[in-house]
Amino acid sequence: MKVLLLGGEVLITMIIDRAKRRVFSGQLTKEGTNLKSNNKQAEKLLSGNPMDGLYVRYGEIISNSENNIAVLNDTTYFYEEQFPLHKYWNISPSADGTVANPTLSLDYRWNKAVLFIDISSYAATIELPDPTEVPVGWTIKFILSEASQDEATKNFGVITHDANTDMQGYIGGGADIAVTKQTSSVYWDTSDAAASGGDWCEVITDGTGWYITGQAALANSVDIANGRDVTT
Repeated sequence: MKVLLLGGEVLITMIIDRAKRRVFSGQLTKEGTNLKSNNKQAEKLLSGNPMDGLYVRYGEIISNSENNIAVLNDTTYFYEEQFPLHKYWNISPSADGTVANPTLSLDYRWNKAVLFIDISSYAATIELPDPTEVPVGWTIKFILSEASQDEATKNFGVITHDANTDMQGYIGGGADIAVTKQTSSVYWDTSDAAASGGDWCEVITDGTGWYITGQAALANSVDIANGRDVTT
């Protein structure tokens, strides 16, 4: 046998490839639940200590699940207890989200997630984490869902965790609005212009503040505020 002739890097690659095949062969559970697999080896890899290695490499396998969109609309889904979280979420509030009572207050677990925002029935307000408590480069993307198309009453807003933390950037498209220094709220004010499905924004942190980019179809649809405010 020529196993001894294999370099350490080649041997490690073979082991990782074999582990990866086992992980992908497992059947994952439905959305809104903790990640599990029928394959014991995959379950061990995906539920172990992140320092053990392969968990870190393949922890986002949930994105390849047949049912990879979770729904957050009431306390049936205990998203606080899920680690790692699903990458894709439908956010359908069961009550109006406000600055005092945000629809969702994010933390480090939501890094690189994509949230589809449904404001067809209730306003959605998403609170960003303290940038000093998440890794530099922590990012998240918000997309107004098809259900939000033509909504002209309920708003969607993104706010910082406090008024002393700011966002800067630019929302393009029909909105064309500069998000100026000292902005702590960026929000779709649908009373000025109806929401459009597919409008989006993305935020990223440098560890101190937030940077936002995005697109909105209709002029006047996006407003900003120096304080934490998601209404006119």
